[in-house]
Amino acid sequence: MSARPNKKNTILNAALKLFATRGCEAVSTKKIALEAAVSESLIFRHFSNKESLIKTLYERECEALQTLCNRVDNLEHPKVLLSEILSLPFQIKEKHYQFYKWHLSMTGHRLGNENPLEPLLTPKLIHAFKGIDAKHVDTEVAAFWIVFNGLTQAIILAPKEHFISVYNCLKAKYQI
Repeated sequence: MSARPNKKNTILNAALKLFATRGCEAVSTKKIALEAAVSESLIFRHFSNKESLIKTLYERECEALQTLCNRVDNLEHPKVLLSEILSLPFQIKEKHYQFYKWHLSMTGHRLGNENPLEPLLTPKLIHAFKGIDAKHVDTEVAAFWIVFNGLTQAIILAPKEHFISVYNCLKAKYQI
């Protein structure tokens, strides 16, 4: 007996694929239904509206990315923390690239205002920068996120190997 694919996940996967390439605003529930090979009414059996589908998809993908943060949960040494957090863009699996592409297109949407890893990792970064006696911890954290987000975007759009030199430069900057 073969396992039937979960229709809700089929719909979410189709929506993610379309949102990553076209953005939320340009994708109707009808287009999602066609991509998922389901009826549009089935979408509305699983989700009350398009906004509910977007919110559910966003939460599902953020939950999946939280596993990346588990690597740093128990780390305390500031330089080890910085090193591990800096390596995270290289750890993002290709299956999550669509989410990041979609996330980048959502800058005007209330769900897309920050990197989904920011709320999870910022307290760790503050601890790390305090631990290495950074003079302006808040500024270092803000600068870190600018570079981290840029590096993540670049890795999604081009082979990771092209950005090892940026990673090494950052490691040298923080002496890690």
